[in-house]
This record gives sequence, structure tokens and C-alpha cells, in this order.
Amino acid sequence: MSTNTLRDGAVLCIASLLTATTAAAQKARIEVGDLSTPAGATSFDHRLNDGARRFCAERYRPMELNAIATCEQAVREEALAELSPAQREAYAQARRPAQRLAAAGS
Repeated sequence: MSTNTLRDGAVLCIASLLTATTAAAQKARIEVGDLSTPAGATSFDHRLNDGARRFCAERYRPMELNAIATCEQAVREEALAELSPAQREAYAQARRPAQRLAAAGS
């Protein structure tokens, strides 16, 4: 996949886990953006974490901390699973800048 495709502003639509209070799956939308750079991967992490927090906060009471944490983790995992193989590879490479710099210095 080309870098331009990774930067096309794609949006992930993530179905939530069914909960006792919902009859159908809900969806969260999270912009993917450019995953090929450390800054882009970090920005995606922030959007993903913010989206997961908002999504789960609407479904659980504030005192249901374990349920909220489980929900947020499930949303993050599903979002990462929705990335294409090329996006996952670019994201993984961008998340390892220190290893790349060390290898380049060899």
C-alpha cells in the first residue's frame, strides 16, 4: 500500500460489544490518518483512546470502572484489528522509532 493511501484520512467504524443495556451493536468512528510516522501513530493513539473513552463513558455509569476499562480495551483492540495489513505494519514501524534509529546507526 502506498504512503498516500495510508494518509487518505480513512475512518474506522468500530462495532461495540453488545451490552445488557443495548439491543444492537453501536458504532464508533475514529479517523485513521497517517500511520507511517511516529507523530501520525501518536495522533492515532490519542484519537483512538479519546474515542474509546467517549464511546464507553456513554454506556456505563462512572462507578463501573472495570466495565469501562474492559470496554475501552475492546474498542482499541477492535480498531487495531480493522486496520489493513499495510496500515498495521506502518503503525508498528512508526511505534518503534528508537529501534529504527539504533539500527540506522549500525
